[in-house]
Amino acid sequence: MHDFLKTDQINSIRSEINKRISDVQARLNSPYLSSDENGMTLADPNDRASLETDRTYEQAQKAREKQQLGELQETLTRMNRDLEDFGFCDSCGIEIDFDRLLSVPTSCHCMECQRISEIKKKTMH
Repeated sequence: MHDFLKTDQINSIRSEINKRISDVQARLNSPYLSSDENGMTLADPNDRASLETDRTYEQAQKAREKQQLGELQETLTRMNRDLEDFGFCDSCGIEIDFDRLLSVPTSCHCMECQRISEIKKKTMH
């Protein structure tokens, strides 16, 4: 049994992760708008530039979707492998709030540690 999360809360988080995995997989498997334009030769430089911009955006979106899918699958694996450790901040070890875990199930940090991490990233750039 888990220390601070109740069984129904764990099931809610697991259900949310599975729903998000299904959603991401559906988006990854859906045809992209420009896929019909593959191999198309466009004489107008503006049309070519617009098409290339669309393709670049779609590739970036697909990469983000794949990353998100991997993070969700890893979180589900972590929950299944070692539920006792799930839901605790990787930095300070305190419990991550249930609402945070439900809204950001891939979260590995409590709000305070996440805030500190983001501040450090901003000061480094």
